[in-house]
Amino acid sequence: MYGLYSPFIGRIQFCNLVGVALLACSWLFMTKKHRLFSFLSGAMLLISSVYLGGRAAQLGILFAAFIFTLGFCFYYIFPYCTKQFNNTKIASLITTSLVILLLASPFLAYQNLEPIQKRYGQMFWELQVFQDNTFKNYKYEHFTCIRRLVSWQNSWEIVKASPILGVGTGDYYAAMQQVYDADKFKIPVNSHSQYLQIWVSAGVLGLAFFIFVILHWLVAIYRSENKMLFVFAAAYMGFYLVVFALDAVLLRQVDNMSFPFFMSGIAAVAVHLSL
Repeated sequence: MYGLYSPFIGRIQFCNLVGVALLACSWLFMTKKHRLFSFLSGAMLLISSVYLGGRAAQLGILFAAFIFTLGFCFYYIFPYCTKQFNNTKIASLITTSLVILLLASPFLAYQNLEPIQKRYGQMFWELQVFQDNTFKNYKYEHFTCIRRLVSWQNSWEIVKASPILGVGTGDYYAAMQQVYDADKFKIPVNSHSQYLQIWVSAGVLGLAFFIFVILHWLVAIYRSENKMLFVFAAAYMGFYLVVFALDAVLLRQVDNMSFPFFMSGIAAVAVHLSL
């Protein structure tokens, strides 16, 4: 409905893979490796992301770009201006301009790109009919924003009943189905937040351990003292942290394989560079 489509995997998973590939191209370009190839590939992937319409991946890419920009300015622009001009005003101006451009890019994209207008226009409309309580006049079971809101509300009901240890990973779907059956919204069970899914399954202790592993991984990459690798790692994790807020992607095979694969690969590169 929103443009490009892959018949091999779901659109959400495809969007996430496109986002990760775009980050990889950005890292190659910034480390001066295969710059022409990485630039052309990155441009193609960015256009693909626009037409695919995966909002979580698009927001994740925007946040990752913000991390990339700050890392590039902090590790390269500021040292260069300090060394060449003994002045950081130029670096501050460049950094501020890039940040403003990034913050303005969603508004500019919404104003000028039809696929973005359609996708987010649909989202704004769904939120409006949900707030007005007129969504029952439509086939709301197909509305992804309403499905997310219902999923978050129902997940929170289970969290309140079992906040510390959760219901167990094996009983997650059964517990969610029970809440959905009692709910006024008659739609299929959805898991639209990785954080809530872990909280429901493993409790706040499991969620805290999940976040601890991510932070420990980032600290380990930072200690490798490879600046651009750390920026790439932070951008990669920032991308998924945004996606996790809007989708429980680790419940699906594609992301459940690619997410730890890239974590392990980045860690392996860090170890190799530190030897």
